Amino acid sequence: MSRHSSTQTKYPSMHHSKAAATMALCIFIAFSAYGKSADGKKQSKTQTSDISYAHDARVQQFAMDVALRRDLDPDAIKAVLAQARKLPQAQKLILPPKKASAKNWVAYRARFIEPVRLKAGQAFWEAQRRWLDKAEADTGVPASLIVGVIGVETLYGQHMGTFRTLDALTTLAFDFPAAHPRAQRHRQQTPTHRRRSAAQVVERSRLP
Repeated sequence: MSRHSSTQTKYPSMHHSKAAATMALCIFIAFSAYGKSADGKKQSKTQTSDISYAHDARVQQFAMDVALRRDLDPDAIKAVLAQARKLPQAQKLILPPKKASAKNWVAYRARFIEPVRLKAGQAFWEAQRRWLDKAEADTGVPASLIVGVIGVETLYGQHMGTFRTLDALTTLAFDFPAAHPRAQRHRQQTPTHRRRSAAQVVERSRLP
């Protein structure tokens, strides 16, 4: 069974950066609303490193650009980004496997369209309806897509991962691995677009 339909589904027109921003926002909602696993236990210890972005000239310039565009305090932005740590493991994990293998769409679909995830998705959608409706109205991204992505990536906050969001996004924004097949396209994108996700983290932090 092919995973590609001959008729392409059309969704509301939107800018890719808005879609990414919406996904980031709603995943933050999932994390805050569902901070523990299903059995109430805390998640695994967060992974970090000693490689800081505090004095990286690219990050300093980015902070000034965001401050200028958003009328924010550049020192406050720098203070947030100074907490970011480079994650070599995130760079490694973003790379595709060396040997590509055929994907079984039926098996993949069965992993996510199943009773536990459907029940959790319904509960999440109901609990976060206000924010999901706002995100859809502001960006045109259907709430159903947002809920679906959060379900696939986190099982609605039950799988929190071990990387801090700020570390992972900053690492991939400023040090996307050159060995990745999309590295050239990544470098050709404008800094504003390429680092949009990191900006969302900054702008939604507790700035003075």
